[in-house]
Amino acid sequence: MWFPIDTAVGKVNQDGNYEIQFSSSNRDRVLQWISLTGPSGSTVLVYLDTIFMDTTVRGDFNRADYMAGIPIAKGRILRLVWNVGTGGAPNASIGCTDGGTTTQEQLTGNSNLFTG
Repeated sequence: MWFPIDTAVGKVNQDGNYEIQFSSSNRDRVLQWISLTGPSGSTVLVYLDTIFMDTTVRGDFNRADYMAGIPIAKGRILRLVWNVGTGGAPNASIGCTDGGTTTQEQLTGNSNLFTG
């Protein structure tokens, strides 16, 4: 099941760079894609909380598709950090699914992405 698309605008962080934090969710989700625009000549680092996940060489206009998806446990924050804090504020959107847990719950009664 697809969740609604999240969109946010960057703000300058304590290091003087633009950053977007996609708020934590009360349920597990899987990141499927990111689309972004930002200042010319910028790059973007992608973090899950403080864990480095990915980078994009072009932070001015780019898209990343994650075919296998990146699991995001409930309560974790996806962060996009530009290498600049000047120019027009960046925008980004993300698309997430439940990782197929709707079907999993119907079959097993367990909708948790992270089973142990």
